[in-house]
Amino acid sequence: MTTSAATAQAETWQLAWKISDLPNPESVIYNQPRDVLFVSNQALGAQPGEASISMLSTNGAVIDKNWITGLNEPKGMHIVGDKLYVSDVTELVEIDISEGKISQRYPAENAKFLNDVTADSDGNVYVSDMFTSAIYRLNTSNQLQLWLQSPKLENPNGLLVQGNKLLVAGWGKFNDGKPLEAPHGNLLSVSLQNKAIAKVSTETLGNLDGLVPHGDGEYFLSDWVDGAVLNYSTKTGLRKIIDTDRSSGDIAYLEDQGLLLVPMALQKKYGFTAADT
Repeated sequence: MTTSAATAQAETWQLAWKISDLPNPESVIYNQPRDVLFVSNQALGAQPGEASISMLSTNGAVIDKNWITGLNEPKGMHIVGDKLYVSDVTELVEIDISEGKISQRYPAENAKFLNDVTADSDGNVYVSDMFTSAIYRLNTSNQLQLWLQSPKLENPNGLLVQGNKLLVAGWGKFNDGKPLEAPHGNLLSVSLQNKAIAKVSTETLGNLDGLVPHGDGEYFLSDWVDGAVLNYSTKTGLRKIIDTDRSSGDIAYLEDQGLLLVPMALQKKYGFTAADT
């Protein structure tokens, strides 16, 4: 994992720091008011309830390895106000950040493999279900319901709301429970008004996992199977900027710090890279 430079045309990335021995980290998110990172640890092979969320500093120090416990296999996260929403297999978990404890669990009916989480400007929370090619929505009345299900979602993983659109990182279509054999997926767009699905990318990009914005019409994406971090631009196309091991997960990008955070679940570590200035 290497470091980044500031232009879309020529980014070079150098490893700033890494943390080892986290129990299968899958996702990372930045909490700006507290200047901390939250990391979801899947703890693969552990007993139910033994997975956790860690709290880290932005310079690589572990503040609290077991900040939140009692989870099963957490993945994507998103913060709304003082609430941290985490996908956990078949339910969306709400965590009160100030209290440092789980405040609510929302079961997703018929879900099999909930993954990434995002929210719109009204406070509705969206969570992808990769194995059923569906997206659920927790509305502002705290009702979690199936919002959209379609093979056109290409077994959605990463989610990102931008304006009136929900951007989707498609893993690639499969319906046999074998995601590692799936073809590559696209970057997709779903209208929040009428749920119309369209392709953003003109060609398939990878078995996509993480999705974060990077400039106007540009995005960082992770390819879990290939073990890469990609830069995709609607103007200039696709470039691989980091070549790493399989299991590059739900990435985060702190633009003002030039910090790109890459979870590596199978390697039980986070590799963190910073802009080379």
